[in-house]
Amino acid sequence: MITSSSLLFKIKFSKQLSSEIKDRCKHFVIPNRDRIISFEFWNLLAIDEFSKQCIIDSSCTHLQSITFHEISSDKLLTFLFYLNSLLRLSSLTIFLDDDDFYDRRDVYRMILQLHSLKYNCLTLSEESELSALVPFATNERFSSLEYLIMRHKCIRNELISILYHTPRLRRLICEELLGSDEDIDEEVSLMLPDLTCIRVGECF
Repeated sequence: MITSSSLLFKIKFSKQLSSEIKDRCKHFVIPNRDRIISFEFWNLLAIDEFSKQCIIDSSCTHLQSITFHEISSDKLLTFLFYLNSLLRLSSLTIFLDDDDFYDRRDVYRMILQLHSLKYNCLTLSEESELSALVPFATNERFSSLEYLIMRHKCIRNELISILYHTPRLRRLICEELLGSDEDIDEEVSLMLPDLTCIRVGECF
């Protein structure tokens, strides 16, 4: 069954030792990259060791879902760079857990550029902040996102910039929405014909 080309795999890395992760990557993940449909990483150690052995890129032709239960912002940005080559990736779940604010403004920009992404959930640790402001541009490609869960503080103008880039959105959950002293650009037109559910946890 394992050698059958029709069998697809879901790969989970949890509390293995570095040597175990290395061995698993070498003998199973790399030879079967084109048969993997999901990756799930449970901690920073697993992500760090995996990154030394493998790259998730266009060779993962069946990959549809990735979950990072714990990842640093620099590692996430590296992964997102390569994920842009995946044509079947439809689900991305991220728990961003560090105090590094460097280049976090690029996180949403890179997520929205993923070709076939339908579902995204982004969670930040309680004390962390993240700018979700994505610049408006008339010549850019819009996101394919349909389900968006923002488990972090989000300023009103940042939310509007996200909605501008996600015209196919069906469901939005924003756990904490903050007001803004800045004026909203009156020229921004939001077209969200498929949006049927909005839930805001707290609004300040």
